Amino acid sequence: MSFCRLKTDIHVQVRWRGGATSELHLPIPLSSPDARRTPKELLERITCLSESHDDDEIAEILNREHCTTGTGQAFTPENVGRLRSVKRIAGHREHLRRNGWLTLRELTKRWGFGSTTIIRLRRRSMLQAIRCGRDRWLYRPPDEATLQYINHWRQRFKIPLAPSAGQSSSDA
Repeated sequence: MSFCRLKTDIHVQVRWRGGATSELHLPIPLSSPDARRTPKELLERITCLSESHDDDEIAEILNREHCTTGTGQAFTPENVGRLRSVKRIAGHREHLRRNGWLTLRELTKRWGFGSTTIIRLRRRSMLQAIRCGRDRWLYRPPDEATLQYINHWRQRFKIPLAPSAGQSSSDA
């Protein structure tokens, strides 16, 4: 029996009694970290999905497509978040922020509405908002026509311009 390890594979030759020979070519096994590493194609898929989906949705999509982690397990939002963090893949919230979407605090500062007013406007679909996480929302900056409508609505119902001391922003 002869054994030869090359850069790409392993060659094994066996000489049997009677002179017959058998030859076997095997790929070199991956190291443990390489065997558990998430494939590049899957990381690219996560990058594409993160532009329009949060970690919960990405995990659901990948599981529906029967993708698994490097260890062969189903994806969870925590796995996706950890992969995004380690590989420095921007999440859905970061993509929206780069495209000009604002937090509740930024919106209140910029337009002078109270947080409760903004939450009411969101619930009445007068402001476009996307949930990013369990209690976090991002708001698309309103255009001029929407601002005029909001101001008219605010004046009609006598909604104060600045937030009062008793208002809560826990629904941000």
